[in-house]
Amino acid sequence: MERVHRNGLDIDVALAAAARRLLVTAAERHQTSAGPVAEAVAAPVATSAHDAPHVSLRSRIKRWLRRPVAVTFRLVKPFLRPVAFRTRRYLTEGLHQDTLRALADTQREVQRASAEVLREVQAAREMLRHEIQTMQGQAAQEQRRLLTSLLQEQQTTRELVRRLFAEHRQSATQAGDAAAARLLAEMADEQARTRTEISQLLDAGQHNLAQACGQAAVSELAPRLDQSLEAVSELAPRLDRFAPQLDRLEQYGYASARRALMHCGADEVMVKTEAGYVMCSDKDLVLLASLIDTGDLERGTRLLIEKLLQPGDTFVDVGANVGLHTLAAGRALQGRGRIVAFEPFEGTRRLLEKTLWINGLTALTQLRGSAAWDRAGVRTLFLGATSGHHSLFELGADTPAGASVEVTTETLEAALGPACRVDLLKIDAEGAELEVLRGALPIVHANADIALIVEFGPSHLRRHAHGSAEWLAAFTGLGLEYRAIDAHTGALSEIGLAELEAAESTNLLFARPDARIWSRAGKTA
Repeated sequence: MERVHRNGLDIDVALAAAARRLLVTAAERHQTSAGPVAEAVAAPVATSAHDAPHVSLRSRIKRWLRRPVAVTFRLVKPFLRPVAFRTRRYLTEGLHQDTLRALADTQREVQRASAEVLREVQAAREMLRHEIQTMQGQAAQEQRRLLTSLLQEQQTTRELVRRLFAEHRQSATQAGDAAAARLLAEMADEQARTRTEISQLLDAGQHNLAQACGQAAVSELAPRLDQSLEAVSELAPRLDRFAPQLDRLEQYGYASARRALMHCGADEVMVKTEAGYVMCSDKDLVLLASLIDTGDLERGTRLLIEKLLQPGDTFVDVGANVGLHTLAAGRALQGRGRIVAFEPFEGTRRLLEKTLWINGLTALTQLRGSAAWDRAGVRTLFLGATSGHHSLFELGADTPAGASVEVTTETLEAALGPACRVDLLKIDAEGAELEVLRGALPIVHANADIALIVEFGPSHLRRHAHGSAEWLAAFTGLGLEYRAIDAHTGALSEIGLAELEAAESTNLLFARPDARIWSRAGKTA
């Protein structure tokens, strides 16, 4: 409103300017035509109007400056407009974000309300079905009870009539009484009528009782079901109207969540992933690019781990790297159970310690700084281009010159104990899977329901001169069968040797045929 008044005519300013012009004109006239008396009278007026030249000069200056200012504004306008737009965008960005969050909250509220209504409808249906079944059962029991009672009364009446008929027939025969004979005939007719009425009563009672019970249940539950259906019908147009916008907002929200990261100093970056907050090295560009782009690594394997583990289980993570699968196991265990994570490279292990602390898994996880192997000792760990490619075998051209460190090795039997309970063992050792397995044989034999998730990499096998059939035989020879894990969904499927060799890398799930882990995994074949 203030900007509108300033752009328009200001009445006070106009009146003041007009008054000053009138005073100047009157003073000039008195000075030119009046005598001494008039000059004495006009002197005060002239004194009060001494500012008139200044006013006139000010007006002339304004007229002179108006055109240069207009030209200057037109010249500067193309440069000022982008700055103004960017400033306005910066100032309104927060409001835009608040609007997106409000729409997301609206989506969640609508979805929650829809789910509640659908649950109420389902509950009403189940209650209606249950009550109808209950009432039908009660009606059937009541019908059987009534039928039994009527049959008993009919049998009693029949016995009584038969006895009376025999007594009166004997008395009529003996006495020859005609009245007794008529009485016997009337009693026989009454017996026939009674039998007919009892049959009709049973049929009508059965029909009416079942109909009354069913109608009572329907009449009692029908209004509740109608209300639920009305609520669903009222929400349906709203859901249809908001569906496209809510879908876009959900996609934008997922994209924003995957791109959340924070530099924490000392060459460390914290990234928000679908499994939790993960600490990474700011020099591991391959890992950072993958996490920022997708928010996950080996998503299908992570989903399968969350499905297989239950509170109280034990998970062993060989080759934990930055800990995405360790975080998935921690979410599945819900604070009850045990996690043992092996990460031999000191830099990655230091980041993993912080990741476990940030996500509240320090008390649940035992972090070991050694490499799992088939014997204890010291070996060279060759460092790859990213933390997930470090290997105890030479990487050839993929390994930068001199990029290696010495690490200690130990067997899983020595680290965990031969009789340790293990429900799920994940081995991602960049080609050293068979060596890790040999060091874990007592544990595999001691746990009948153990499951193993192992990476099958044809490039690792070629580099280490292992055959694919030989590699698989090391696991199947222990009585284990395997299924391939879908990289995106975690679903299991059968896979042949040719398909395994054609793929760049495949994670396999191994377990004995009768292990209960298959029911959790949802094996279909």
